[in-house]
Amino acid sequence: VSQSRYRAGQFKVFLTEITLRGTDVRSFLQTQCTYDINLVSPNSFQLTSFLDPQGRVEFYGWLVHHHEIFNILIPNSLLERSITRLNKFLISEDVEISTSGEKEFIFIVGRTPPSSLHGAIYGILFDEPSYLTTTIRPDLDFISEDETNLWRGLTGWPSFDGSDYRLEILNNLRLMDLAHTPNKGCYPGQETVSKIS
Repeated sequence: VSQSRYRAGQFKVFLTEITLRGTDVRSFLQTQCTYDINLVSPNSFQLTSFLDPQGRVEFYGWLVHHHEIFNILIPNSLLERSITRLNKFLISEDVEISTSGEKEFIFIVGRTPPSSLHGAIYGILFDEPSYLTTTIRPDLDFISEDETNLWRGLTGWPSFDGSDYRLEILNNLRLMDLAHTPNKGCYPGQETVSKIS
């Protein structure tokens, strides 16, 4: 793990991709998720969560911003509840929600990632600068599953397979630090989260 912090390494994950598009997609997401959409630059990713009205996390995922299209990469085990949650609050907005199923993604993590990552998406993972791509880099070492799980556990990031998911109030989870923007505008559960804070 310490080697990867100063010299980039990569590992595979399997996540299900939800795609949201339409003229109202930005405003819809802004009123639904716990992270401020305006802070997510194009070609970047950010962990976010979606709550029920009681402030409990219905699902979480990595939001990927592709200009006017947004993808949410989620554990496959949370797919059904994710689609249900998104559709519950979709009233008259021009937003199309689709899913293409589980895919293999590559996270490249480390302090000195290669500069030739064409098409890679930038973000933070395990509290380190990271890139998200679908292409394995033959010039980078693989971080083992044991090392990945250790690193994830030490930093408190949620699992990629949803195995540690529970219907819990956001304030009681590390997601409060990783996937929440303080003083963000209204979204389901926001009042409860703010009162507890």
